[in-house]
Formats: sequence, structure tokens, C-alpha cells
Amino acid sequence: MEKELLEKIYKSIRAIIWLLIVIIIFFIFTISKLYSKETTKSTSSTEGTEEEYNTDYDVSTFKEIKASNIKSETKGQTRVLYIGRETCGWCAAFLPNLWEAEEKYDYETLYIDLGKIIDFTKDPAEISDQASYDTLSNLKGEGDYDGYVKENLGRTPMILIVKDNKVINAQTGYSDFDTFDKVLKDSGFKE
Repeated sequence: MEKELLEKIYKSIRAIIWLLIVIIIFFIFTISKLYSKETTKSTSSTEGTEEEYNTDYDVSTFKEIKASNIKSETKGQTRVLYIGRETCGWCAAFLPNLWEAEEKYDYETLYIDLGKIIDFTKDPAEISDQASYDTLSNLKGEGDYDGYVKENLGRTPMILIVKDNKVINAQTGYSDFDTFDKVLKDSGFKE
């Protein structure tokens, strides 16, 4: 009888140990998944560092301009001006929408690399090209878009629809293609 009691106790202890092992493995798995999600969130923000270089950021099909050239590039015509930067994950994610829109509406995107104007490797970020920063900040707009760039400069991706050196429509931050397409249609672009 004593032997049977000891065997029952040993079986219970073994069952408890196995249960504890399963619980510990479950918690380790759950914590590692949560940590993985937090790491993904922190590296996909619109703020970044030069170490977060994004190899998917290909703007070679766009016409890169300087801020001082906006006036001459938009004289007498409506142009799409994309302000982005290589270290912005949302900018890279938005590029396919820009390419699709260029094909749909047959236009050329003007591009300004904000990373050449603001040094995002510093904390806090510092203006490295004051003249370009001032030119963009002082870009006038029509209606709700007057002062838009000044209020949003530093946030990317930024799309400005510019005509005769004036912002007539704009969008800041990532959006899906349909939202961007509506901005273009509202700005007078036709297929």
C-alpha cells in the first residue's frame, strides 16, 4: 500500500513537471512573438535612421529636382511633386502607388529627397539645407493648402499637386492606391 501511494505521488509529480514545462514553453513562445511584433512596429515607423537603409526605395524613374526649381517645373502645368526619403519605410511602401498612377495618367513625378534637406540621423533631426527648407516651407497654396507644406514638412511620404508654384491638393503619409487616385482625379488628372 505504501508502495502504491509512493507511485501515485511520483506520477503526480511527473505530471506536474510536464505541465510546468509545457506552460513555460508556451510563455516563451508567446513572449517571443510579442517581442517580434514590437520590433517590427518600431522599424516600420515613418521616422528612421541611416542604418535602416531601404533597398526597395527606387526613385530612378522620377525627375529629381531641387526645391528652388519648383516654380520653373510647375509653370503653366499641374505636376505631382513627391517628397520622400530613403530611410522612410512608408515611402518605399508608397512607391508602387506612384508608379501605377504615372502609368494610368501618363505624367512624370517630380521628386525631392527630404533626406538631403533634413538630417534625420541626428536626434533631434536637424536642417542641413536651410535654403531648400525655407523654399518648401514658404510654398503657398490655394484654400486649405495654403501653409500645408510648412505645417507638414518633415513628414513623409508627402504628395503635393502643384500648379504655377502653388499647392492645389496634397496628401501626407501612406495611403492605398484608391485614396491617392482620388487626390489625382480631384486635381484634374484624367486617364
